[in-house]
Amino acid sequence: MAIPLMAGRRFQTSDTVDSELVAVINESAAELLFPGGDAVGRTIAVSSEFRVVGVVADIKHLALEKGSGFQLYLPMSQTDDYETLDLVVRSGVPLESIRSSVAAAIGRVDSSMATNDVRTLDSVVERAVSPRRFTLSLLTGFASVALLLAALGIYGVLSYTVAERQKEIAIRMALGESVHGIRWRVLGRTLALSGVGSIVGVGTSLVVARLIASMLFGIEGSDLSTVLLAPSILFAVAALAGWLPAIRASRVDALATLQRT
Repeated sequence: MAIPLMAGRRFQTSDTVDSELVAVINESAAELLFPGGDAVGRTIAVSSEFRVVGVVADIKHLALEKGSGFQLYLPMSQTDDYETLDLVVRSGVPLESIRSSVAAAIGRVDSSMATNDVRTLDSVVERAVSPRRFTLSLLTGFASVALLLAALGIYGVLSYTVAERQKEIAIRMALGESVHGIRWRVLGRTLALSGVGSIVGVGTSLVVARLIASMLFGIEGSDLSTVLLAPSILFAVAALAGWLPAIRASRVDALATLQRT
């Protein structure tokens, strides 16, 4: 499984039924049972007394969102009390290429062992995360719809504002304000409103992030890159939605508008 060894040693062929009972524990167990000390060489009592010969890194054994907890590894050569057995094979070739050879090797040891339940580790992890991935996909879909509605809302409000402020825009242009100045005036107001909305949104998200913490793996609810990415997307959408009304505002015919009023 390529679990990193942090201290001590792994199991050896000398760990037999006639030798001292040994065990390997994970880092969380070492910190819990022997806080501030070296766990290697110490003894722990479970069903029997075991000598700790190694400490390995924590792994996500039950679920990705759950802590590692207390993990104890025992050598099969000293253990006969188990109901099920999983064989893990590390290989660089596709699963179908080794399925038959592994089944044949198991059959030579014990022909009664079932060998039809063969899975890749990736498929095991995929099945474990699929419910959360489905939930997050739904949330992503709702967020995308919300973003689209926000863009349409910004565009609609700014288009209406430009239409209502045509006289003001015409007067500014008549007084010498440049086309670029008119555009940035309209667009600047859009970005200012987006800035206020981003500040409120980021603050709210940091408060309620703990509600979705159980759906996240490998990222925190207050992850800096995510917190910065969301306002950036909002600014980009706001700028795009506000650019067309800004262009329309800069094309107002000042003379015709003032003559009508």
